[in-house]
Amino acid sequence: MYRWVCDPVIAVAIGLRRGPTLEYTLKWIQRSIDDPLITAYALLLNQSHVGNAVLDKTDTYLKTSRLSVYVGDPSVRGTGVGLTGIYHALVDGFRKYDLHKVWLTVDVNNQAALKTYAKLHFKVEGVLREEFLIHGHRSDAYYMGLLRKEFEQLSPALAD
Repeated sequence: MYRWVCDPVIAVAIGLRRGPTLEYTLKWIQRSIDDPLITAYALLLNQSHVGNAVLDKTDTYLKTSRLSVYVGDPSVRGTGVGLTGIYHALVDGFRKYDLHKVWLTVDVNNQAALKTYAKLHFKVEGVLREEFLIHGHRSDAYYMGLLRKEFEQLSPALAD
């Protein structure tokens, strides 16, 4: 994971504000294990860890959680491993944790992510103007959400 967050593409995608360190990466892993409001999932391809999906910022009253995801291994980006991993995280979130809604923010220019989220029926709920600072330039972000009832209409074939 540390090697992945050192990749400038991943660092920008996950919004790192300072250079990654092994110490901070290990602290994040420990925090995700210890905090019951964070659920991290390893994205696997042929039994190799290639990325992560995370449900965090969970509101137990509203039954909402934020989704973040990245495919760390550049050789498998675009293969559908992210889509499949997100699908399984959503199954867990909606069924095991009884979430009502999963939300996320995404750069309006991240076409690969937007395509994936559209396949999973996420809806744009708003635009966060100049929300991200990427390489010194401001960029808008979409606030997107997926309700449990929308997720339940998805085909389980997405998990393949």
